[in-house]
Amino acid sequence: MIKLLARKNVRKILDILEQERELYFREISKNTGINTGNLSEDLNKLYYKGLVSKRSEDIEKNLPKVYYSITDLGKDALSIYQDVDLLEQKCVECGQLELNDDSNDTFNGVINSRK
Repeated sequence: MIKLLARKNVRKILDILEQERELYFREISKNTGINTGNLSEDLNKLYYKGLVSKRSEDIEKNLPKVYYSITDLGKDALSIYQDVDLLEQKCVECGQLELNDDSNDTFNGVINSRK
């Protein structure tokens, strides 16, 4: 689960789904700027781990719209990001971690600082 949460775009996906409640694939891509290949992979991983749910509409059509929404478990994952943000800030304050251009990559920043 930690590896999934550490993926580059996962937090962005969960944040937008929490704000908008439910979006279809193209809306998520448009609102996050994530390319469709990466988005598809991340959404599938989030779905199979139970962090997002999905439903299809217009099943008779060739390309049905698939809508995604965040689950309670996904909301719990967002609270983990907030806890890690606090931990990261404490590490910065005590000089244990330097912020760089990738400071939004919270999990990787904390994990890499421990290596």
